[in-house]
Amino acid sequence: MIFSPNRNINNRVNLKIENVQLCQVPNEKETSIRVLGFFLDEKLNLKDHLKNICSKVSKSIFFISRAKGILDKTSLKLLYFSRVHSHLLYCLPLLTLLNKAEIAKLLKLQKRAIRLVYGKKYNDHCDPLFHDLGILPINTQLDYEIIKFMHNIKYFNKPPFFRDTWHLNRDFNRPYGLRNNDDFYCPRVIKISFFKHPLYYFPKLWNNLDNNIKTVNRKAFISSLKRKFFGSLHNVRCVKVNCKICHLMI
Repeated sequence: MIFSPNRNINNRVNLKIENVQLCQVPNEKETSIRVLGFFLDEKLNLKDHLKNICSKVSKSIFFISRAKGILDKTSLKLLYFSRVHSHLLYCLPLLTLLNKAEIAKLLKLQKRAIRLVYGKKYNDHCDPLFHDLGILPINTQLDYEIIKFMHNIKYFNKPPFFRDTWHLNRDFNRPYGLRNNDDFYCPRVIKISFFKHPLYYFPKLWNNLDNNIKTVNRKAFISSLKRKFFGSLHNVRCVKVNCKICHLMI
């Protein structure tokens, strides 16, 4: 680096800086980049983004735990939606690239926050709480948002960026009138790591949806989709062996 006024060209001081330290902390190499609040690292995985979400949600859970003795349940719900749920829903379809253990980590934090809102114990069942709050668990919410996204791709004007991303089967089976011509084309996948890739998982999830739900009407589609996903919260049976909570309810 060169520190000198422009007029003193001959008296410039050349200063070579190596291993810059700020407050005695080494300036390490950056491994991720932030694009509109979404973190991508040099290997294009979401570990840094997951770490950022968990950090924000954990701080919000601390706020809720401190405020539960002061605020009522309605205020705690607002605090949950503003401090926790908003971070979980941001760019949610892209979180399909996470593995099951990483999704389970987010689900654990979400359940902890909801139990604090309702004043429940750490081992209470959360399905009735999810239904009362009108939201879905993060793993189910992920599929819900993906199906809504694919509905927009198929029946409405999709952005130019996604114009050539997914195609229908009729584009490849033009001479034949097959029964699945209106479904999305799913590429062949060999590696297990590609099963959750958006190019494969998004169309597969849409194709597995019931045909009576796949309607062009957006309002009717959302209503049917909500009944399908929220109905699963009613008939949930506990699979824990010798569950103390279930024995207390008998």
